[in-house]
Amino acid sequence: MLSRVRRLSTISKHAHTSKLKPTSTNNHHSNYFQKFQFSQQSTQSSYPSIGSLASSLHGGLDDLQIEFQKLALDFTNTELKPYAKEWDKQKCVSYDTIKKAAELGFGGLYISEENNGLGLSRHDTTLIFEILSQGCVSTTALITIHNMTAWMLDKLHHDQDLKEEYLQRMINCEVMGSYCLTEPHCGSDAAALRTTAKKDGDYYIISGSKAFISGGGKNDVYFTMARTDPNVDNTR
Repeated sequence: MLSRVRRLSTISKHAHTSKLKPTSTNNHHSNYFQKFQFSQQSTQSSYPSIGSLASSLHGGLDDLQIEFQKLALDFTNTELKPYAKEWDKQKCVSYDTIKKAAELGFGGLYISEENNGLGLSRHDTTLIFEILSQGCVSTTALITIHNMTAWMLDKLHHDQDLKEEYLQRMINCEVMGSYCLTEPHCGSDAAALRTTAKKDGDYYIISGSKAFISGGGKNDVYFTMARTDPNVDNTR
């Protein structure tokens, strides 16, 4: 049986990726659970308050999912809530804080384990984002978008050189990704987008307009939604 994840007493000191091998290859949670092994010095009484998790604790989640929530709650109480008000006043987001989240694996939540992600399901990931958003919605939004773009590079791109250049740095949040879908004339209606990508030798020429890109002007890698064939039915 999986042992309980111990609470982080100091994230910068205790958050690390365990090199232990999983004890069972039959449990799909075993591999990434080992990445959340922390100091065994913490006691049960040192867990953060989990009153807000009462419904989840009785809502059919398994032990590991609950521990992920506790891990996210500890990060929220330590690294997000104390600073969120000031960030709002300054109209900024702390990318250093996002890098701290990456130390817990939050930069590659549903990236495949073979590429050093945690390999979580969308449900597991949502449980974590739900807790983080209670501390700072803006920071959590950037982390969710970043995870989506990292997943796109992991699953949808076949260029191994691109993966080697960017994926691990994205998982570490050293490089941040943005998702470029929204256009001025249609919002986020993907079926109506007009931006095109025309092949020119080894490159594509992008033509079009995008708007409301989260992390725009600050992030490093931009995944742009475009049409490679303008003659294809827009509903496809």
